[in-house]
Amino acid sequence: MFAKTPNPPYFAVIFTSKSKGSDPAGYEHTAEAMVAGAKSQPGFLGYENTRSDDGVGIMVSYWSDLDSIRNWKANEDHRTAQAKGRSIWYEDYRVRIARVEREYSLAFYFQSPTDQAQRGKQGSDREAATSLQSSFFADMIKKPTAIENKKSPTIGALITGNDRMPLSQHDYTVFLQSPEKK
Repeated sequence: MFAKTPNPPYFAVIFTSKSKGSDPAGYEHTAEAMVAGAKSQPGFLGYENTRSDDGVGIMVSYWSDLDSIRNWKANEDHRTAQAKGRSIWYEDYRVRIARVEREYSLAFYFQSPTDQAQRGKQGSDREAATSLQSSFFADMIKKPTAIENKKSPTIGALITGNDRMPLSQHDYTVFLQSPEKK
C-alpha cells in the first residue's frame, strides 16, 4: 500500500496521467514491466500507484538521488515505454520531481511533544512513531473532554499531561484527555 522509504531526504517522481483508454492490455503489461525494471535500478526505493475509473492515474516512485532518476529516464526499455505512452496510451501527462524533506504518518500526531522531540535523535518522525502504544491511542480517542467552536479554521490538539500537539485542520478545536495515570 505505502512504499517503505528510508529516512528523508530522498526524491519522488510524480507521474500524473490521463489515459486515452486505448490498448489497456498492452498498457498493463508494459506498466508491470516498468515497475519490475525500476525495482532493479540502483537507487530505486519504492512506489505508490493509483488510477481512477475515469483514467486519471498517479504513480509516485521514490529514488535515493537525482542521478538514479536520470539513469531510469535514460533506460532503453523505459524510453520505449515512454514513446508508446505518448503515441498510444496517454491523452496528457505531467512529470514532477521533488525532494522529500520530511515524512510523517497519522501515528506521529498521537505522540506527545516529548516523544516527537526524540525524532531528531532517532532520525525521522516515522521512527519516533514506532514507539507509540496502540492501547494508549485507543484510550485517548475514547475520552473527548471539550469542543470549542471557531469561525476560522484552527488546529486541533491532543492534550497529554501539559503537552499539546497538532492533529489536523478543522472548523472546531477538539481536545482529548489523556487516560488517568494509575
